[in-house]
Amino acid sequence: FSYFLFLFLFLFFLMGAGVDAARCQALCSDPALLVVPEEGLPWVSRAIALGYTDAAAFAVGKAEDVLQFDAAHSRVTIHGLPIDMPATPFIYYFWYASCRLQQAEGWFTNPSIRKPDTENARQLIATMRKMGGHQKAINDLSTKGLRAKILDQNRRSEE
Repeated sequence: FSYFLFLFLFLFFLMGAGVDAARCQALCSDPALLVVPEEGLPWVSRAIALGYTDAAAFAVGKAEDVLQFDAAHSRVTIHGLPIDMPATPFIYYFWYASCRLQQAEGWFTNPSIRKPDTENARQLIATMRKMGGHQKAINDLSTKGLRAKILDQNRRSEE
């Protein structure tokens, strides 16, 4: 993998993130870039787009590819980038990740729109109660079950 191709990819990600040409030139000439792995380039450009300093963005690019949940602050950290979320969507994402760890094959898929999932609703309710979820969301799951529409709404709440 050549250095020039590396720089080209990095510029591609930066320009896609809306970074101006002067800042791109400064970033590409920074020796700290040399220690960022290729797969970290999109993370650096995302951190730059979010307003991180160059040093902090390079640290994000070098961070491990890990997903961390901080329930006390309703924060998900992905590859070193913290994302603060409202409590209910945070709990849904936490629950999704927990399901993924328990399932050998793939991710949890939405229930049929014709038949709500009551078994997984019970698991999600337990998680919500343990993590201090909103009573309205808990009541809705208790009475209506886990529905595709609600799952989709909570996934999109941070877009």
